[in-house]
Amino acid sequence: IISYLDSNGRLLRVMLEDIDFNSPNEKGTYLPRYFDNIDEFKILDIAIVANKKMGYMYEDGYIAVIDYNEWYSAKRRLKITDVGLCPAYINQMIGRVRLDKGYIVLKTKMGKMAIVESKFVEKKRTARTKLIRVGKGDKITEVTSMTEENLLELVSEPERFKGGFRVINKKDNFNKEFYDKIVVKRR
Repeated sequence: IISYLDSNGRLLRVMLEDIDFNSPNEKGTYLPRYFDNIDEFKILDIAIVANKKMGYMYEDGYIAVIDYNEWYSAKRRLKITDVGLCPAYINQMIGRVRLDKGYIVLKTKMGKMAIVESKFVEKKRTARTKLIRVGKGDKITEVTSMTEENLLELVSEPERFKGGFRVINKKDNFNKEFYDKIVVKRR
């Protein structure tokens, strides 16, 4: 099962067995035709649905969670659900993070960085949870998820980041090269 998040905040579900096989010479399957009379939309994110939760980060410091477990049942034939992400804030979404990795690393426009344990982001899908308070004139520009092993390579004292939210500062000996490698790998 593949799930798409569209520009209207809806979740669009595609069962792989419903899509025709294309030869290498064909362009592929035109998705709007698959969804029957759906209005115009732009695909913002694609996720392979396999028993996971994803967090969608907004530039104002809020995060929303989609639990893809509800889409996993092969018995459910619904192709579209309007209750994805709030359409009023969809233009502020900057990216997604996997919540099963353990940690979320955030970077702001003004260069501040913070680490949050992802277990603190357990809300219903339509709720926006405040993850970080950004200062006036600042906004979240980058987000990525990391495992505990990644955290060991990222900062000198990873224990300081367990149990909540912490801003990264100079004494943490932040490994910028490792961070850049992780972010590029996620794209």
